Amino acid sequence: MLPEYSFNTDRAAGFHGRDPQPKRNPVGESKTANANLYDEWQHTAERYLALYKSTQNFVSTVHELSQLPHCFQQATTMLVEFSSGVLRTSGSCFPRMLNSQRASIYTLLDTALLHILLREWEKGELGEKTEAWDVQTKPLCSALESRVRLFPEWALEDYAGFLAGESNGEWMTAIYFYKSRRFLEESLQVYGLRKRVDMVVRGRLPAELVDEIVRHVSLDEDVPTESLGKRHSLKGKQPV
Repeated sequence: MLPEYSFNTDRAAGFHGRDPQPKRNPVGESKTANANLYDEWQHTAERYLALYKSTQNFVSTVHELSQLPHCFQQATTMLVEFSSGVLRTSGSCFPRMLNSQRASIYTLLDTALLHILLREWEKGELGEKTEAWDVQTKPLCSALESRVRLFPEWALEDYAGFLAGESNGEWMTAIYFYKSRRFLEESLQVYGLRKRVDMVVRGRLPAELVDEIVRHVSLDEDVPTESLGKRHSLKGKQPV
């Protein structure tokens, strides 16, 4: 008769190089996750207010900088840099905020940028000698384009482990510097069309006739014909 042998499953697991799997406690895990989520939400409002105020102060400083000679490009790109280099820096509370809270901070930056763009555009409209518009705005356009490509990545940061569901960041298209990007697009269209007409006319026609040619071509190519200053007016709105 063979002797009895008690088979130790723990030892067997160790023999095969595997530790026994600890039992999960779904209820405990759920309570911990909810507690962490509640803690985040508790502090969201105060963090948002602090960040909003800091953004206001930054915008005010950039607005003053933009009024100095030859500081247009630096001021405009600084606003875009802030939207990623500061708001999206590692450990920032920004990804943990509500979409509406993030949108309000983006709106601060957008309004400030549009103010600067409109002021610089109007200088040229009034006949003041300025650098070519496409050259002036090239660094800004590049900065904005590179950030727009990051929308899917930012969306993952905003939703990871915090909000249920998925997002590819499409909502940001309608809020992230939306007004400024729209103005840039239209102003570059207007500038490009005028430049093409000037290259053909080369000063051989009176200004009134050139304006009429530009108007007809604009209608044909669906380029805005009204004043962009009025079309994108921020009358009554302050940059900060």
